[in-house]
Amino acid sequence: MRIAGAWAAVVVVAASAQAQVSRNEPTCRALRHGEALITKIEFADGYTVEAPWRVVAQTRTGKTTAMTVVLHQIIETEPLSGKRQTIALPDAVEMTFRGDTQTALLDVAANIWCATVMRARPQHQESPFSGWVVPHSRMM
Repeated sequence: MRIAGAWAAVVVVAASAQAQVSRNEPTCRALRHGEALITKIEFADGYTVEAPWRVVAQTRTGKTTAMTVVLHQIIETEPLSGKRQTIALPDAVEMTFRGDTQTALLDVAANIWCATVMRARPQHQESPFSGWVVPHSRMM
């Protein structure tokens, strides 16, 4: 019985630690609104970066849905002031997201956007896109 109690305590401590870690991690979302795909990352401090993609094509081949989108600008929201700043990209970015379901496709889009922003945002910098270089390649 004591062993079971000890394991229960370990599980509770591990779950608590995981909950604390997840509060500090950013939240990633993607929503489809007609011909727009909005991907968004929100950091624990309230800082957000949105990408309003324009859907240019969507196809289904077998079980896989593919959505090709184009991005011309991003929108940053500062946590304290709530000020939104639109930043035009020097070149359009075109990507194709794929998934077995619409939900899976949106999850892929959200995760790719979050990974991109997190790579671009140094820990000490307020705006991740100050001096950000947009790749000129087309990812498909």
